[in-house]
Amino acid sequence: MHFLANLPYEIHDTIFAYIPQSTLAQLCFLDHQSYTLCLPHLYRHVRISIRRQALQLENGLRRSSLLRQVVEKHTKHLTLTSSQSSFQWLISNAQADWCRRWMPSLSALTFCDFSVLPVERVSSFLTHFVSLQNLCFRYCNLVCLDQPEAFVPMASEHPIIGIYQLPASYYYHQNDNSNNNIDDNISTISSAPPSSVSCLRLDWTDFSPTAIDSFLHKMPGLTRVFLGANHNRTANANTMALEALMQHCPLINTLKIALQQACPITLRKLITHYGPQLLQLDIQCQDSTTLKTVAKHAKRVEWLAIHAIGTIQQQQEDSDNDDGTWSLNRIKEDDNGDDGDDDDHRNSNRNFTLNRTTAAAYANERKRIELDGIEGIVQQCHQLIRMDMIGWGFCAIPSVILLVMAHRQKQQRQQQQQQQRPYFFFSNRGCGGTMPTKTTRMGLTWNKATTTIHLDSPILLSPAASWSEKTSLALDRETLADIRNMFA
Repeated sequence: MHFLANLPYEIHDTIFAYIPQSTLAQLCFLDHQSYTLCLPHLYRHVRISIRRQALQLENGLRRSSLLRQVVEKHTKHLTLTSSQSSFQWLISNAQADWCRRWMPSLSALTFCDFSVLPVERVSSFLTHFVSLQNLCFRYCNLVCLDQPEAFVPMASEHPIIGIYQLPASYYYHQNDNSNNNIDDNISTISSAPPSSVSCLRLDWTDFSPTAIDSFLHKMPGLTRVFLGANHNRTANANTMALEALMQHCPLINTLKIALQQACPITLRKLITHYGPQLLQLDIQCQDSTTLKTVAKHAKRVEWLAIHAIGTIQQQQEDSDNDDGTWSLNRIKEDDNGDDGDDDDHRNSNRNFTLNRTTAAAYANERKRIELDGIEGIVQQCHQLIRMDMIGWGFCAIPSVILLVMAHRQKQQRQQQQQQQRPYFFFSNRGCGGTMPTKTTRMGLTWNKATTTIHLDSPILLSPAASWSEKTSLALDRETLADIRNMFA
C-alpha cells in the first residue's frame, strides 16, 4: 500500500473503483497510512437500511474528526433501503436534515425496496439537498397520498384480480394520518421549489399515473432520463409517464425507454418532441415507423441503441431481382453455395466479388426507393458515432449492413495475416499477386476495379447460423461511414 501513496488521486480513484467495500474495510486495518488512503473510497457510497446503521455512523462521526472530514468531502452517493416494517423514518424531514448536516457534498441518492413510497415525502426530502444531481429508484412503488388509482381496474393481462390494491402499509398510513395532515402534505409538494436533479433513473419501479405526473412536475431541470422495465399493473400507467415527461421536462437530451406496454404512438410522439435536442437515445422498437421517426427528427443523436421486439417489419422489402442489387436472399444463396455463377467467382473460402457496376446498380436502386428503417437512420443522422442493434434477427438486418460488416471483418483478418504469410486475393479475373507489407485500409468507396467480400465470418454469418436467429451488432463510426458510402 505504500507505493500507492505517491500516485495521484485520480489513479487512486481508478484503482479503488474495482475494489469492493468489504475489501476496503479490511485494508483500513493494515496501518495508519492504509487507513487514511482507503477511508475516502470506503465512504464514497454510504448505504443505510436500519436505524442501528445510522446511529453507528453518527457516533463515529462525532468521535473521529478525520472520519467527519472524509464524509463531508468524499461521500457522494447515499442509498436508502427499506428493510423494516416501519420505513417512514428513512424519508422523514429529520432524516433529511441529518443527511444534509453530515453529507453536504451528496450528489446521488438511491431509494431501494420501498413497497410504498409517497412522492409527497420524496419531494419534501429532496428539497434539503441543493447539490443533488442524480436520483434513482430501484424496486419501488411510487404512489400519491390522494391518488384515485387505488381502486381503478387493472391492466388486461391481469384478468383474475379485479382492482389494483396497494399494500396494507399504504392504507395503514392513510388511516394513521388525519385529513389535515394529508392536505398539508399536498400543499407542501405544491409549494416546494423545483428540484435540482438532472438525472432520473427508474429500475423495476412501479408508479401510478397521478404519482408520476406529480413527481415529474417537480423535475423541470431533468436532462437525462432512464425509464427501465417494471411490473406496472395499472392500466396505461407507462404511457401516461411518457406524456407527463413531455409536459413537464423540456430539457431532456439523453433518453432511455424500456417500459413494457407503452403505446408505440406515444413513443413516436416523444421522439418527435425531443428529437432536435437528443444526443443519446435507447428505445425498444417493434415496427419500422418508429425507426423512420428517429431518422426524421433525431438527426443530432450521437449514440443510439435499438432493442428489437419480435420481427421488425420493413416498409420496403428488399427484392431478390436480377439487376445486380444485393438483397438478403442473394447473400444467403451465396453463403449456402446455391448460386450458379462461374467458378472464378467463388473460391474455397466462399468469397464473392462485388464489382463497380454492381455497386453502382445497388446505389441507384437504393436511391429509387424511400430510405427507411436502419438505412434511413444511418444516412440522415450524420453525427451518429455509435449504433447498437440488440436482439435483431438476421432476416431483419439490412443487407447493406451485412455486406459492410463482412467486409470489415475480412480486412481485420487480412491485417493479421500480412506479417505471417503472403496474401493472394481473388477476383473475377482469377488469382492476383502478393499484396505489399504496408497497406492502407480499404473502404467501400467503390473506386477500385474489384472489391472482395467474404461471408464465412464465425460471428456474423457462420455456416451453422440460422437466418431466423437473433444477434446484436455494434456499429462504430468507421462502419457507419462505410454504410453511408454505399449510398453515395
